[in-house]
Amino acid sequence: MTSCSSTTAAGPAWMPSSIVESAGIPAGATENTFVVQFNDLESLEYQLKKHEGEIACFILEPCMTNGGVIPPDPGYLKGVRELTIKYNVLLIFDEVKIGARIAPGGGAEKYKIKPDLITLAKAIGGGTPLGAFGGRRELMELITPLGPAVHFGTYNANPLTTTAGLTCLKEVLTAGKYKEMDKLGEKYASGLEEIIKRLNFPASVTHEGPLGGIQFVPEKPHTYREANQCNKDLWREYWYGMLSKGVIPMGSGWFEEYSISAAHTVNDIEETLNITEDVLKTIKNKLL
Repeated sequence: MTSCSSTTAAGPAWMPSSIVESAGIPAGATENTFVVQFNDLESLEYQLKKHEGEIACFILEPCMTNGGVIPPDPGYLKGVRELTIKYNVLLIFDEVKIGARIAPGGGAEKYKIKPDLITLAKAIGGGTPLGAFGGRRELMELITPLGPAVHFGTYNANPLTTTAGLTCLKEVLTAGKYKEMDKLGEKYASGLEEIIKRLNFPASVTHEGPLGGIQFVPEKPHTYREANQCNKDLWREYWYGMLSKGVIPMGSGWFEEYSISAAHTVNDIEETLNITEDVLKTIKNKLL
């Protein structure tokens, strides 16, 4: 993910600049990578056209998560698929965080878009560290032993993780459980929106199925840059306020998301909403 800590450093929205977030990343990693803005087809086509014949693939989360959860705008992914075909560029869905979460088949199923390759992890492991990738037959046949691309690994097809993953997918993440998680997700998101509206609190809610987040910006963001306008002071008060009342609302960063699991119940949702209202009331009296 590319940070957007400064508009100048990140470049214009239609042609973002790569910003290195960690030491140890070689210059070639940024020199050979072009960044485009999510939900912005013009930004994508500009780079595809400018570097036509030079780009191997376009990688994206079909539903952005490292921005508090930002769903694709209507027609965006369809346009992405059309552009990647037009410019002969592979489309890779990064579904490490949303695969088997927002739908049994992840974003590819949810949005009815067929990428060339897809990466999966986390949810498919049943609590164990498991990752996977797959795609079109002609691409997968490039992998050993059928093709020249080596893919060996100590933990490839590890019996423990694969057994846990299969069991999770077959016995825990059932069709009925997905319906239940979606229902709870809708209840939680609508409950948060109702609280924010009632308190006239400067925040919004974005969600997709059981994943979502309180965005501490007045309007629902459609891009990372919009989400990055988050009032970090308000978010910090919210996160620690919830934590002090026994609730971990999300990961320890404003860009993280909440996640409703197969284990959550209606009572969990209602209790969390009550605590959230108390915390937001306290923040409003303290800071607003």
